[in-house]
Amino acid sequence: MDIATTPRFLEGLSAWTRDEFEAQLRAKGRPPYSPPFNVRINAGDCTPDELRFWVTNRFDYRVCIPRKDAAILANMPERAHRRLWVERILDHDGYGDYEGSASGGLRPGSGWAKQWGSKEPT
Repeated sequence: MDIATTPRFLEGLSAWTRDEFEAQLRAKGRPPYSPPFNVRINAGDCTPDELRFWVTNRFDYRVCIPRKDAAILANMPERAHRRLWVERILDHDGYGDYEGSASGGLRPGSGWAKQWGSKEPT
């Protein structure tokens, strides 16, 4: 390959102008998109009821992840796919002495969640 040859995947593309390059570079430094509700939480602008609802919703969501994964796993005909997917369940639900990644997100919300009618994970 001649070093001066343009690779095929770049054919037809032109280099950015100085201003375009600067805009692309500055865009890399911007924080990622945050949903408006998360911005309100981080700014302390949510009411206590809004925070309780968010914690309860998050708690219920985290409890359901391993069950959803198990339902998907039960419908997978390919053994290789099942072997990969079971790692997701073990990661969230835990195994042996490892409590699972979901448990860390459940502890802070379990008090509120119980108060608001959610069930403790089993």
